[in-house]
Amino acid sequence: MIAIALLRALEASQDKIRTYVENNLTTELLDNNQTSTTLIDIIGGSKIIKSNRHTLPYFLENSVVVEGNKYDKLPNDLKQYIT
Repeated sequence: MIAIALLRALEASQDKIRTYVENNLTTELLDNNQTSTTLIDIIGGSKIIKSNRHTLPYFLENSVVVEGNKYDKLPNDLKQYIT
């Protein structure tokens, strides 16, 4: 149920972005003759910083965002079956 709602929200956001780019940015870029402009130039982005290390970091920088239920036994609806 939650996954369907998230999927619909994602699709709606993509439609809004697509409409904005088609209506505003395409015309603006063509008027200014900026044919080499990329999507990253328009909406921004982050850069990958290459790092050569000989060892792996001892911790992960990611934090726990969501934690599921804890079970002593896996419920039947979460088990995988081969049919």
